[in-house]
Amino acid sequence: MFSTDGMILNHDFEHGRLELTFSGKMELEEFQSSCLRALDYASNAYVWSWLVDLQDTPLLDDAQETWLATELLPVLMVRMGAGILLAVVISEESYQELFLNVGEQGLQSCNSFISIRTFCDVQKAREWLGNQRISNAS
Repeated sequence: MFSTDGMILNHDFEHGRLELTFSGKMELEEFQSSCLRALDYASNAYVWSWLVDLQDTPLLDDAQETWLATELLPVLMVRMGAGILLAVVISEESYQELFLNVGEQGLQSCNSFISIRTFCDVQKAREWLGNQRISNAS
């Protein structure tokens, strides 16, 4: 659909999801701009399932994490409403480190608007998103 130096956004029409693939280290401004373009696209196309692939990037820095938590996710929930699914894929090494620090429950988050789950395997993330869509359709 579109790309920047550090991000590619693809709309998988067959499975009803956006796939954002990040690569390399992005400065905060570029990261914000890329995420906001994806949000604009998702809200205009009515896509509630997102796969965010961060495997080829360093872990987000404090400024990026803070911006996601305090700016992007609240705006995402307001603009899209309930039923947002967000699968985040990180490197195996980062996943293991996160798992040791926060445990299995810390790798997932859920409220009445959004379900977030962290993976280290893109295919497992896709399967989870697919299973959630099937569950929500029932």
